[in-house]
Amino acid sequence: MDRLSFPRRPRGVAALVSARTRRLLPLAALSAALASAPVSAQEVRQDLWVVRGGNVNALAVSGSTLYFGGTFSSVKPYTGGAAPLDPASGQAVGTPPVVEGEVFTVVSDGAGGWFLGGNFTAVAGEARTGLAHVLADGSLSAWAPAVTGGDVYVMQRVGGTMYLGGSFSFVGGQFRPNVGAVDVTSGAVNAWNPSASSYVTALAVSGSTVYLGGGFTTLGGQPRTRLASVDATSGAVTTWNPGADNQVSEFAVSGTTLYAGGRFLNVGGAARNRLAAFDLGTGNLTAWDPDANGEIGDLLVDGSLVYACGAFSTLGGAPHGRLAAIDAVTGVTTAWDPNANFNVDAIAKLGNDVYAGGAFDTIGGGTIRVLAKVDATTALVDPTWNPDPGLAVFSLATDGNVIYAGGDFFTIGGVQRNRLAAIDLVTGRATDWDPGASSTVYSMVVEG
Repeated sequence: MDRLSFPRRPRGVAALVSARTRRLLPLAALSAALASAPVSAQEVRQDLWVVRGGNVNALAVSGSTLYFGGTFSSVKPYTGGAAPLDPASGQAVGTPPVVEGEVFTVVSDGAGGWFLGGNFTAVAGEARTGLAHVLADGSLSAWAPAVTGGDVYVMQRVGGTMYLGGSFSFVGGQFRPNVGAVDVTSGAVNAWNPSASSYVTALAVSGSTVYLGGGFTTLGGQPRTRLASVDATSGAVTTWNPGADNQVSEFAVSGTTLYAGGRFLNVGGAARNRLAAFDLGTGNLTAWDPDANGEIGDLLVDGSLVYACGAFSTLGGAPHGRLAAIDAVTGVTTAWDPNANFNVDAIAKLGNDVYAGGAFDTIGGGTIRVLAKVDATTALVDPTWNPDPGLAVFSLATDGNVIYAGGDFFTIGGVQRNRLAAIDLVTGRATDWDPGASSTVYSMVVEG
């Protein structure tokens, strides 16, 4: 699935079975092989790692090392739909708890941990429905305000409150149609209940106001078309009512300016192709008008620039392949153009590097797929940074020197290994042993 298809459309049973089967085939082959292996081999935690690009045909154990061969091309940690990454190496940091499902939004807890929102049912083997909190040490906290009736698309933490938007019906057993708030410590559901008539995909808190965007036509029982605001404490709908003719997907706030992106062609009573900005002091639409020819997937303000990504191929009539930098005041697009060949759903920035995630197969003309690191000055893609999630990345967040990715993937990072590899049975990670093989490996024996 690609995040730009929000709100999510149900997948057919055949498609779901096919996707699950493709994920589990390498593990199934390895499980069968381990069943006939020595006890020490059977004790390896298979939830920590997978092979990609083929199957495992042979196993051999020596001490605390498991050697295996087959037809595979890489060995990777099994993470589920979210993982923290080293911004220098692209490898997963520590041993992330496995998330069983899709992660659409990630928010730092400010202490090295992360709040996750999406469409998942378990984390680290424990039931977590749509919301979870992973601590700095990689363990799962007891925080568990279950979301039911749909998914969590967007979150923002303000002090002790986590505001949520999505397509859900209930939060912690309380009726909270498509938008709600919970305590970040206890998980208790707040009384705040703006009650949107349909999904919320954009949420931004500024001062005492929460700005909401999505597909709704009423908010708190009052007519509000896809773009509106409510009081951050009471949830009461404000008088701000610009409206939009199609989905509002993303917000970014900088000072007194609210930037909005989505599918709309008209907003606030004026023509704006998928990108617009509002003065938060007056509530009025500004002249900022970058003019995108395709949907916006994410927005990020960095100083004098607004980074935008999505499904567009032009901005302001000039070619820009789904990722661009725009002047925050004039709306003029800069020459910066990494040029991805398909949708970019998420962006984040650390230092002078822009991280882009999505469903693309190539970016900058290279072979990096789905998740890439791009120089913020030159737009050159780092060819050595390749976490290779395989499946789509929907969300990126940063805290300190860590970047956290969420999506539809089930493994990220790892190492390339040509048909031969070894795993440390204690850590579950690949060792440096890398002899490679020119053809399929069918059997193995360790001597000495």
